[in-house]
Amino acid sequence: MSVAITAHIPERSAEYLKQRASELRLPMDTVLAVLLEESRRMTEFPRITFVDRASGRTACVQRGLDVWEYVMVARDYGFEAGAVADHLGQPIQDVEAALAYYRSYTDDVDSRLRLDASEETRDRSRA
Repeated sequence: MSVAITAHIPERSAEYLKQRASELRLPMDTVLAVLLEESRRMTEFPRITFVDRASGRTACVQRGLDVWEYVMVARDYGFEAGAVADHLGQPIQDVEAALAYYRSYTDDVDSRLRLDASEETRDRSRA
């Protein structure tokens, strides 16, 4: 469910929003909602940020891997953070941050994992 609001934003932010909406070919209100949601999540999980990838926006650990990459390995290690950190050579704090984010946003990360699996299958069929 969404709620309509009216907000006054700085001109510079409005220009950014227009530019971003044009780049993504999405309505400005959709882009604004996505950016606001990402900001909320980054406040909730300070080690998490969002980046553009060829396959779309994705959550990642700052200076680390995408969240879905930690989760993919964590499944093989029963979600034991220490084992995942050792396997990936990543700080345990980064692994813990990624797994905490996953617990809160499982559907989003699982969707990204399914996308990766389908891309991998498509790539293999082309080879």
